[in-house]
Amino acid sequence: MTDQANSADSGAGSAIRVLLADDEEMIRHGVRLILRHADGIEVVAEAVNGAEAVRLTAEHRPDVVLLDIRMPVLDGLAAVEPLVALDPAPQVVMLSGGGAGAGAAAPESTVAGPTGREREVLVMLGEGISNPEIAKRLGIGVGTVKTHVGSILEKTGCGSRVQAALLAHQAGLMG
Repeated sequence: MTDQANSADSGAGSAIRVLLADDEEMIRHGVRLILRHADGIEVVAEAVNGAEAVRLTAEHRPDVVLLDIRMPVLDGLAAVEPLVALDPAPQVVMLSGGGAGAGAAAPESTVAGPTGREREVLVMLGEGISNPEIAKRLGIGVGTVKTHVGSILEKTGCGSRVQAALLAHQAGLMG
């Protein structure tokens, strides 16, 4: 722990370097917003297909590649092998849209469940804002924000605040 704290304080090179690869701009935008507000994470490049992800990974040498499974030119599954063959090999995290075309509710109907305050919190999640900052902006406690986030996740069926943030974008709540 001390070594990590010291390396984080040393400045250069301490951030986790991430490459986003997804053919949908809205998804990349939502994930980028969320990561931008996370301490110690830097988005170094974005790709719209698997082939571009491999090329940009070789060029930028990210620590982590967030890779969509379904993309044109070279899908995410096919891109894994050339990515992990790189030296050094990045960690690869696969992203999935969760089968949005397999009978899932439309984003607009999914966000109809949350209350007015929960919808405010959902929009701020979509902006990538942290719980303490949401609490400050709304004049409520962090515990109350956590309660709202939990309720949002339950009502929308999202498994994480990242999914909820993406849902806010898909539903057109971001203005």
